[in-house]
Amino acid sequence: MSDIFPHPDYKRYVLEPAFGEAQRLMFPHMMAANEAHTLMLAEAGIIPRGQAAALLKANREVEQEGPDAFTYAPAVEDLFFAVEQRLIERAGAEAGGNVQIARSRNDLDAVMARQMVRERLVGLQDQVLTVREALLDLISQHHVTLMPGVTHTQPAQPTTLAHHLMGVLGPFERDNARLASAWERVNKCPLGVAAFTTTSFPIDRE
Repeated sequence: MSDIFPHPDYKRYVLEPAFGEAQRLMFPHMMAANEAHTLMLAEAGIIPRGQAAALLKANREVEQEGPDAFTYAPAVEDLFFAVEQRLIERAGAEAGGNVQIARSRNDLDAVMARQMVRERLVGLQDQVLTVREALLDLISQHHVTLMPGVTHTQPAQPTTLAHHLMGVLGPFERDNARLASAWERVNKCPLGVAAFTTTSFPIDRE
């Protein structure tokens, strides 16, 4: 058993797959978070505006190159450090390294996760609304289309197909309400927590 950390098996089965997952899911959110954080640092006077401009330019270049421009390297550990290294190469050591002022991987990870979930919530809302629109269109065509209403596997009362489909529509309406409620809980920014006990820099939390 190797005494060197990280163990080769840990790199192979944990770190490398995690790197690939971050490339696939988190890269655009990391770029957006970098841009927002850099603008905040400059506007709060924490870093010079010249450094912020260089950092923003480097961040956009890295974003344009895309996640596939990165490959897993054990010495770098994860996408967070790989991106930081690339920003330093483009913007210089001081400007590139300053993207991490008043921030850690902990609150950045939380931001990226929330951004990803928020994006998926929007997609789900759109899909549910599309189904609801299709149902409403179908309902409008069948106000007088008769059909038996069934209860306990037996025909019970006459109804219309439109009435039956309204019963299908209701749960989708509730789904939209639940997704909207989930959005309210997810749409919060944890930046400023830093590692876990906040930061002494005068950041703008808004």
